Amino acid sequence: MMQQEQLGNTYLEMAKILSKNKEQGLNQAIMYQGKAVEAFLGLEKYADTDYLAQILMSLSEFQDKQDLIEDALSSLRLVEKIYKNNYSEVHAKTCKVKRNISLLYLKSDQNEAAL
Repeated sequence: MMQQEQLGNTYLEMAKILSKNKEQGLNQAIMYQGKAVEAFLGLEKYADTDYLAQILMSLSEFQDKQDLIEDALSSLRLVEKIYKNNYSEVHAKTCKVKRNISLLYLKSDQNEAAL
């Protein structure tokens, strides 16, 4: 368990470093951020936590920068689920994620879904 947590943190550090290189690094940052999500999803103590939500939020930002809108939406949907479970449907954190989801829908010309 401890090794999986350390591995997840290592993936996060690698993603952070790679994301600085906008050209070649962002695709690799997405890969490592995704691996970090998988590592932390596999650890019960991180299930439905704000920490996991933050990792997913960063992943969605990387995906959005690479125009991987559907992937970014999937990541944000997981964040939304975590925040709904931890807080409520109308909590500020949940509403912010819903806003980000709507903006991604607008960005991809899915105006009806954005509403």
